[in-house]
Amino acid sequence: MGLSELQPLDEQDRRLSMLPLHHGLEFTGGLLLSLWSGASITFIDAPLNSRRILDTIRDRKITALLAVPRILKILIDRVQRLDGASEDGSNVSILQGLRLIVSGGAPLDGELFDAYARYGLTIHEGYGLTEAAPIVTVNPSTECRRGSVGIPLPGIEVRIAGDGQQGEILVSGQTVMGGYLERPDLTAQVLRDGWLHTGDIGYLDEDGYLMVTGRLRELIVTGAGKNVYPEEVEDLYADLPNTAELAVVGLPSTRTLGEEVHGVAVLSSQSRELDEEEVVDAIRQRVYALSRDLPTFQRITQIHVWRRPLPRLDNGRVDRVALRSELERAGGGVADVDIDSSLAPWERDIYQRVSNLAGLAVSEIVAHADAPLDTTMNSLMAAELAASLHPAEEGNTDRVLFDRSDTTLRQLLDSVGPQRALESTTQMYWSRVLDGMTPSSRGSTVAAVVTGKLLRGLRQVSIAGQPLPQGPYLLAASTSGDVQIAAVLAALAGRVRALCLVVERQQDLGPGGGSWCCRRLAEHIILDRYPRLEMGLQAAAANLGDRRPLLLFPQGLGVSDT
Repeated sequence: MGLSELQPLDEQDRRLSMLPLHHGLEFTGGLLLSLWSGASITFIDAPLNSRRILDTIRDRKITALLAVPRILKILIDRVQRLDGASEDGSNVSILQGLRLIVSGGAPLDGELFDAYARYGLTIHEGYGLTEAAPIVTVNPSTECRRGSVGIPLPGIEVRIAGDGQQGEILVSGQTVMGGYLERPDLTAQVLRDGWLHTGDIGYLDEDGYLMVTGRLRELIVTGAGKNVYPEEVEDLYADLPNTAELAVVGLPSTRTLGEEVHGVAVLSSQSRELDEEEVVDAIRQRVYALSRDLPTFQRITQIHVWRRPLPRLDNGRVDRVALRSELERAGGGVADVDIDSSLAPWERDIYQRVSNLAGLAVSEIVAHADAPLDTTMNSLMAAELAASLHPAEEGNTDRVLFDRSDTTLRQLLDSVGPQRALESTTQMYWSRVLDGMTPSSRGSTVAAVVTGKLLRGLRQVSIAGQPLPQGPYLLAASTSGDVQIAAVLAALAGRVRALCLVVERQQDLGPGGGSWCCRRLAEHIILDRYPRLEMGLQAAAANLGDRRPLLLFPQGLGVSDT
């Protein structure tokens, strides 16, 4: 009944049934909906092919079609092959007789949606699972949105787990199962507090339309704790040359103690007539170029080029579990550390350091030694590399600095030279900076507590007069010192035991009236400027005390040492 409200049929409709009746989607969305609505239904048995389906749609005057994406793909492929771009071809006209096309059972590719849209046809995607009998959401026939699986059926509630915008999809309603037969252990895993935990990841837009972005077990978790969604990365690298399809999985890394993002690019049939080495190199170079503009956690760290197709599940989706297992068996999770034997020992050592910092295989570092360093490293990685290449002797300010956006690794090697490399340290930079420190102990002050209470009133933030919904938020500080400090203190008030400001001069607390409480009440330390970052960190640690967090504010060109 709920489905009939969003996608109503009537006695004039004729539905074509192509999926097995034991399939929950076909039984409910096909047979039961047709019986409820009084529509007629035509069954077509196997074997299915595009010509037979189109002939049946034409001969039976079908108006409604329920299918999986794979069937919709073979239909549009035939139409495009026979009618081309013509909007009034004989095969196009057959499909244009359909007033309702519904897709389910597997994710609908955006390109497939667009292919139908070019002929004036709309695919209404839905979402569900057997445990919810099985339809949860569907795009209404009156308002369909590309990339969305629609809105919940009447009587079904959907929410997203966690505090973020994206998370696990939870479902509640009368259609949710009571549990797995004689498996209370499995039931307890998915039914908690009245909600079915689907294992799918997604988010709801402002109008309540659900977007499904992946599966929890397909989620890649990096060593830095970043969540990476394979489908998002695949979209970012969608235009690789000579590539028929791309799949992304995570493989464990002993370097990062998390997972690395690996991509498998399957060569297109046309590329098989080209020089294989040139084709593979073109794919790698495109991966490097795209990576430069992406956050490090979304970058493909290693690309594998295949000629064979990807493993797939029965519903047509890529079997990421099988793909991951195959890469692990083939050694895809082990870095290729065969560094060019022509390199000097000190050069090989630096290549290995960059590999350890960036979490990339050494072979990947060597492969783009002539690419700018921001292809593989973020600013913190670069700072650690620069510091490790400089002996930490007090008073020595001749640092190895470089611009990641312009300097290549090969250029960095030339500037470092063998002598400096031999003097450098392989000890992890941030731990070395604070090694051996004996910090003082600083407790909460009355001023800090009072300041925290006062600043809670500043946390009412609005944009264009509209209050923000519940946080948390990351506040980007402005260039005004007093606004910076007030904003940070307001954001952190009540979340840490005590707040302490570390500034070079009293004036750095800000000249404006808004910083009065910062200057008068907040605990603060006046710390001299040091010629090197590590010296400043050591001094800050000694003054702040043990296990106190430190938030650094780099000021871009205004800071000589970051």
